[in-house]
Amino acid sequence: MAVYEIFTGFKPYEDMIEKGITAKELIKAVTEENLRPTVPPANPDGTTGRLNLQVPSEFLDLMTECWHKNPARRPSIKEIEERILEVIEDKNLARTTNTMGKQQQALLQDILPAKVIKALSEGRKVEPEAYDAVTIFFSDIVGESSPPSFAPLLLC
Repeated sequence: MAVYEIFTGFKPYEDMIEKGITAKELIKAVTEENLRPTVPPANPDGTTGRLNLQVPSEFLDLMTECWHKNPARRPSIKEIEERILEVIEDKNLARTTNTMGKQQQALLQDILPAKVIKALSEGRKVEPEAYDAVTIFFSDIVGESSPPSFAPLLLC
């Protein structure tokens, strides 16, 4: 259901809720009548939903397969992962550090140590490290000025 919202910009059963269906009626329809959300038809420009995303049809098909009433007929997590990776590879959807914008790369460098960025870009697991003393800095942006002003909270 989360993938449905991400791809379409709609909440599952949003149309029915707007028409006044009660929670009890909706639950009954899902559990007893096998009601599933409907994937909206493609927009004239080939995008999907109100977010106008270019969603590969393979992802939409996989999403609807995950809604099968019989859990044994739903794809396993391993199969979902394999199919997603296959589509990403076939359609060249993956972003690498080489194709990342300069702003994204700079942001990563501000947030993470260089060795962590390198390990993640190489697909390696990053092991946690222990430190005797740590400072944690939390900040909240309090305005939309340029540059933004910050309201820091420092914990030691």
